[in-house]
Amino acid sequence: MRFAVQFGRVRVGLWMLLLGVAVHFLVPGLFLYWAWCLDARWGWTLGWPLWVRLLVGGLILLLSVGLEGASVSEFFRHGGTPAPFQPTTSLVVSGPYRYCRHPIYVAYVGYLAGPGIMLGLRSIFVLAAVWWACMAAEAKFVEERLLQRRFGEQFEVYRRATPFMIPRCWRRR
Repeated sequence: MRFAVQFGRVRVGLWMLLLGVAVHFLVPGLFLYWAWCLDARWGWTLGWPLWVRLLVGGLILLLSVGLEGASVSEFFRHGGTPAPFQPTTSLVVSGPYRYCRHPIYVAYVGYLAGPGIMLGLRSIFVLAAVWWACMAAEAKFVEERLLQRRFGEQFEVYRRATPFMIPRCWRRR
């Protein structure tokens, strides 16, 4: 008997759950540890009062969780997951995907920045920028090429109308 969790029509197996745990906890934890080491080595601290750090960092973290939850639920509604080995059969352009093509990657940056700010880690801004650059390169040169091949003109129209990673919170007329 295989372990799996059912989300509507989508069945998520053990390896998919383990990948999710790695992306959501291990990678940000590793980056936070590196930031802590860099700050200790260089004598850096984020000089904001504790209540400001907790408020700003907590808000970023909560918004990131909400953004990813809304994004993933769109994939489930379309009968798939964000993972390439369990894709949807149609291009997802609704929900957060109306505002940017890669909202989950935006949320991942918040998973670093939010806790880093809460902990007062100044170098988290540098590491979050590096993380964002790595995800942007993967999205641009790997993921979007796969989507272009898979969905053709439909993806091209979506690509031209929707920003890459910086969400636009208004619609063009």
